[in-house]
Amino acid sequence: MKWLKSGLRALFLRLEQVCEKFFGPGLNPLVHLGSLGWFLFWIVTVTGIYIYVFFDTGVTQAYASLEYLSREQWYLGGIMRSLHRYASDAMVVVVMLHLLREFAMDRMRGNRWFPWVTGVPLLWFLYACGITGYWLVWDQLAQYVAISTTEWLDSIGIFAEPIARNFLDSSHLAGRFFTLMAYIHIAVPLIMLLFMWVHIQRHAHARVNPPCSSRCCRGCRRCARRRPLWSTSKTAMAAGGVLPTVRSAQSRWSGGPTAPSSTRKLVSTPTCA
Repeated sequence: MKWLKSGLRALFLRLEQVCEKFFGPGLNPLVHLGSLGWFLFWIVTVTGIYIYVFFDTGVTQAYASLEYLSREQWYLGGIMRSLHRYASDAMVVVVMLHLLREFAMDRMRGNRWFPWVTGVPLLWFLYACGITGYWLVWDQLAQYVAISTTEWLDSIGIFAEPIARNFLDSSHLAGRFFTLMAYIHIAVPLIMLLFMWVHIQRHAHARVNPPCSSRCCRGCRRCARRRPLWSTSKTAMAAGGVLPTVRSAQSRWSGGPTAPSSTRKLVSTPTCA
């Protein structure tokens, strides 16, 4: 296990160095995998709400309603469906990379045990969201996923009788089944959102959005709190050597670690207009 962690750690450190050359230290995507997962979750949520408005729960109506969005309403519905699909795929990739990186960095002990334990149920919720999403389309790929999933459930022995044969022919299904799948596809992300909120409760500086790179927000107080420590220190060092002056003033200040008010004004972070 140690050689596996050391190998993954070396791989991620090398990839982070490569990404830092292209994106910079503050916008390295491998450092912000958790916040990228949150960002993709919001995209999937917004686009899913729009798709649900036009979705019709039925054996043949489900596929027809989605085809209407893709072909007849391609200018908005097709874009929303594409964003919903590919953002979901990207979220799965980001979550798996986030899991492997935390495992490689050995961030599962001490104070890190709580995010690690609460992150395990999120994998099952993510899997349930993807399965029910595939079923709602009900094309050939959805039927294959349904048969494969139910055959796996039959092998476990959860149900008294095999249920995989119910998906071999669409005539065995009713519109109520797709209504149930739609409700599950909505309820599972809501429960998943609750666990995501619990997942970040033990983080000192939890981020639910990636860092902003626009010029108008580079000096913003809100974005500065999300900026990495090395980025803010470089910004302070570039401001005429203020940071060493403040540190020396704090060391000489007899009243405690707080610097005088005149010194604090020099390092105050500007706010957006």
